[in-house]
Amino acid sequence: MQDSIQKMRLQNKPNIHFCFDTEQDGLRAAVVSNSVVGRGEIVATLESATVVVILVGCYTNGSRIQQTIRQSLDRKKALLVIGVGNIKSVAGQVDFAGANPLNEYEIFDNRFGYARRASDIYEYHDWVIGSGYQKLSGWIIKAQQIATSLYAGNAQKLTHGGKK
Repeated sequence: MQDSIQKMRLQNKPNIHFCFDTEQDGLRAAVVSNSVVGRGEIVATLESATVVVILVGCYTNGSRIQQTIRQSLDRKKALLVIGVGNIKSVAGQVDFAGANPLNEYEIFDNRFGYARRASDIYEYHDWVIGSGYQKLSGWIIKAQQIATSLYAGNAQKLTHGGKK
């Protein structure tokens, strides 16, 4: 059953859940989430998502992001972190990049036989510097491939939720 789920992740268009934390980053998050319209990706709830895209700005630090990460790890979802601070605000301003929230989580990686920081497994990209509009689909596919490789075979024991 688990193997067939992993194969479906790669064969089908991804169901994407976008998560962001603050009102200040809401307009920037909309730039990213609106970019998938018309590309065939499906914007989904967390429950039905195959990929969870965490959008971080300089104000991101709240419990909503942390809860979404914990639930995503528990459900073995593919993760992708995108920095949105360099997207211009309505006033034309940019902010500094936010910290990678995956730094606080560990995943037991059966490929290596030990726990690793989630931020060392899943990628963080800056939307502007990394040409996100052109590369988002590739980033999502890569996140799916990482999850498929990470969770292939036996179920993984996940450790998360605490600072190191």
